[in-house]
Amino acid sequence: MTRWLLLVSFAAASGCYLDLRGGPVAPTKQGNGSWTGHFVATSGGERSAKWGHVGGGVSMYGALGSDDGGLPWIAGGPHVRAEIALMRLWYSLDANGGGTPPAFTYQKSIVSLTTLSFGLGGSPGDEAQRVSYFDAFSGVGMSNRDAGRARWFTWAIGATANRLFPELSDGAWFVGVALCGGFGYSLSEPPPP
Repeated sequence: MTRWLLLVSFAAASGCYLDLRGGPVAPTKQGNGSWTGHFVATSGGERSAKWGHVGGGVSMYGALGSDDGGLPWIAGGPHVRAEIALMRLWYSLDANGGGTPPAFTYQKSIVSLTTLSFGLGGSPGDEAQRVSYFDAFSGVGMSNRDAGRARWFTWAIGATANRLFPELSDGAWFVGVALCGGFGYSLSEPPPP
């Protein structure tokens, strides 16, 4: 119970996000199916930094079974997220009433988004078994974070890799591509550019 209160307090103090990700993945060795669908839903809190944003939370991961014996699974666990601003694009200029130097309020940036997670889950059906996993995503996209508004939106496309560790059989790395969309709100003031 204490860890959930800490997570909620962290999210409320800094801002919340929800990421949704999906895309095709394929195993790296035979006997683990073929191309299959992969989905991720993540929620947590984040903090601003001069270089971007960093956060953490919890994730739910899953895959659909393929026609030739792929392992359908669903799992969840802790999750970390780093969004690095690579290049600032469109922005507005706030003159601050003319008494101080103007401040730039950036609205859109090209970003690098990286996520890491690990956890436990299981596979349903006649051959149900526990599964542990490790998942990573790295991509490039665009973020819309206006300092004048609490809400923000980010999307990225990139590569994903996850490693399954089934209880009763050998696992495999699954690699592929994915599209990630994230949105949320921020209560903290952004750092100066």
